[in-house]
Amino acid sequence: MERGIERSRFTLAYYGETKLVNRCGDDVYCPETEHQYNRRTEFNVILNGEDLTRKICK
Repeated sequence: MERGIERSRFTLAYYGETKLVNRCGDDVYCPETEHQYNRRTEFNVILNGEDLTRKICK
C-alpha cells in the first residue's frame, strides 16, 4: 500500500494449524527448524485473474 497498491487488492487470512506444510502439529516432536516452515507468510501473484504463484516461468 505504501507503493500505491489499493487496500482492496489485498486479502489476509490466518490459518493457525489448519494448513501445515509438514507433520509438525500439536503433540508431534519436531525440531524448531521444522516448526519454522509452518510460521510463514505466503503471497499469491494474480495477473488478469490467473494465479501465477506456482507456475513455472521460463
